[in-house]
Amino acid sequence: MDDLTRIRSRGYRGTWWQNLARRPDKPASGRGRMQRRARRMFRWQDGVSTREIAGEGRRDPRHVRRVLARIGAVRVGRTSTRGRPWLWRKPQEEDR
Repeated sequence: MDDLTRIRSRGYRGTWWQNLARRPDKPASGRGRMQRRARRMFRWQDGVSTREIAGEGRRDPRHVRRVLARIGAVRVGRTSTRGRPWLWRKPQEEDR
């Protein structure tokens, strides 16, 4: 019996199948580009505006707000600059 016949006949599962059981439920959770950028910004400063996190890419502010809410950042207020972006405070360590 060659390998192909054995795989088809008995439902052979390779060693890769066993590793799937050890894989976390959401392996990419919290590892998006904007989420990593926001965490980096919060390491440098306590308060960050939506515009600062969006950076030069001119991202949609709704996307940035959704990312910040997902990592647990807290909305503090608004700035007085052009466009009045939201100010965010870093998430508490025990909340994450």
